Amino acid sequence: MGSENDKKRLDVEVERLSSLPDDLIHKTLSFSDTLDAIKTSTLSSRWRFIWTTMTCLAFSSEDFPNLPKFSKFVKHVLSGHDNQREVSSVKLSFRGKASHVFVKRILDYAFSHNVQQLDITCLVDSVNIMFPLSLLSSQTLKHLFLKHAYRRPKGSVTLTSIELISKCVNLKNLTLTRCEMVGSDNTDFSIFHPQLSNLTIERKADISINEQYWEDPQNIVGLFTLLQSVKDLTLNLEILEHLSSSVEIISHQHSPLANLKSIKIHPLLEKWRLPRDTINISTEVKNYLLDSSPGATFTMVSREDIIAERNATYAKNCMAELRVLLEQEKADMETNRAHTEQENVPMESHNAKMDEEQNALDENVGHINSCWESLNEQIKEGKEKMDYIVRQLRFIRELLTKLPASKRAEMQPCYSSFCAQAESVMCKKRDCMKIQLDENQSRLNVCFHELATTLQSSL
Repeated sequence: MGSENDKKRLDVEVERLSSLPDDLIHKTLSFSDTLDAIKTSTLSSRWRFIWTTMTCLAFSSEDFPNLPKFSKFVKHVLSGHDNQREVSSVKLSFRGKASHVFVKRILDYAFSHNVQQLDITCLVDSVNIMFPLSLLSSQTLKHLFLKHAYRRPKGSVTLTSIELISKCVNLKNLTLTRCEMVGSDNTDFSIFHPQLSNLTIERKADISINEQYWEDPQNIVGLFTLLQSVKDLTLNLEILEHLSSSVEIISHQHSPLANLKSIKIHPLLEKWRLPRDTINISTEVKNYLLDSSPGATFTMVSREDIIAERNATYAKNCMAELRVLLEQEKADMETNRAHTEQENVPMESHNAKMDEEQNALDENVGHINSCWESLNEQIKEGKEKMDYIVRQLRFIRELLTKLPASKRAEMQPCYSSFCAQAESVMCKKRDCMKIQLDENQSRLNVCFHELATTLQSSL
């Protein structure tokens, strides 16, 4: 009885919703993904094709177990959508590379149907992905949102050739969230658009400016006005050192950085690459940066700190490489030992006919020659590997001596462990070669005995 009442109530609700005009239904469904909108087609015949006339489309690869199934769904939706209907808004959230077929298919459909708002979220786990803005070309697009979202702390979306947004001639609003931007030479970027009235770089900005931008310090101050929404800001020390030589530009201005939670200053250049007239960052510049966000944390990283961090990272990478090499060497020694034991068949004396003894002798000599050649190759290869391991250990030790005492003490146990492992591997390698040398000597003795026996029997 209860289930019948529930069904009746559901039917009543469906009838009420079905009586709404299409525009209102479209507005309601615009708050959900296209996948959920399609599911409503089972409610009644009135809802069967509602999704095909929606002007707001939203796709997410997270709703599917794998990308091929998501790509198949995208193809189904776009082929079934009313081709005469314009699309006002498209949202795409996807994991993987921007080169996937479904990315271009969705964008092409959106642009060919006069989309005005495009919201793209690239889901990244731990590695960076490239998103070429050359994919974006529209006469109607006005609002563009590009965002990077992640489940792990590393990773970003790198936008290439940001000047190519000029292909979107009517773009008015551009919002970038957790994106890196590089130009065609991987060193700089430019944002220039005659219609662009609002640029938002949300949450975090990591900005390094090269020497060419230093010619006019006003450019630096102008850049800060674009970062009003930024909460975490990282700047290279050199631009602030340059700004410190023209503090009159900021002496009567309030900082536009009103939402800062933290600001980090780090050097980009080595000391020898700095202009001769460079001066240290002034108190006025620091006060200006924190003027509108007095509660923000201010962290200054020295060039010495950068060098120490770089050396520490280099040492860690070398030790990681050395770890792989030592493990591989251990595995190779085990393989060679098993192979040697398998081939080490005891050699027997032959007291049969002379020709049989001669054949056996020739076979043994050939086998010994082969063993000597193999052993010589192993000795040469082993020496090269051991020399490389020793060079790596010496290089790591040199890097560690350049680190601050606290960092050196932190990494010293790991280095000592590698030294012990390397010594153990080299000792085992030496023992293996000695065993093979003894075996070859034993085979040679047997051959000499066979030869002497053969000669005696022929007399």
